[in-house]
Amino acid sequence: VGSEMCIRDRYQTWLDYVRTHVPDTFPGMHDLLHRFRAAGGHICVVSHSVPENILRDYRAHDLPTPGLIYGWDPDPERRKPAPWPIYQIERELGLRPEQLVVIDDLKPGKDMADRAGVDFIAAGWTHTVPHIIETMQRLCPHYCRTVAELCALLLDETEA
Repeated sequence: VGSEMCIRDRYQTWLDYVRTHVPDTFPGMHDLLHRFRAAGGHICVVSHSVPENILRDYRAHDLPTPGLIYGWDPDPERRKPAPWPIYQIERELGLRPEQLVVIDDLKPGKDMADRAGVDFIAAGWTHTVPHIIETMQRLCPHYCRTVAELCALLLDETEA
């Protein structure tokens, strides 16, 4: 019970912060997401944040509105790293596992992808902590150091 209270307190502190702060977007992300959507791609978000903050942040940066958002859920079997959000995305969009890819910067995203049987790409441009970088490079079949690398991989083109 004590650890669950601690998690809830930390989560509430984090929620209080994100409700009043819009994070910057990474250079190149605006162009990538718009090009990906124009090419017929679906953008879905699985996050420990809450949907209203995710939508606010996407709107603040004129990013394409995600088709589906699965945010924080009190049930650990319905949030990352559990595969439930991926199964819902497959069901809602009528997609098969081989048609999906999870892009995330941390191991819970990789674990979720592995448990759901979908491909994974590590967003390596988000970290400067050597341990995180080394772990993600070791665990992930695709590790993108820049948004441009991700763009080349997703849109099947050479880097600019």
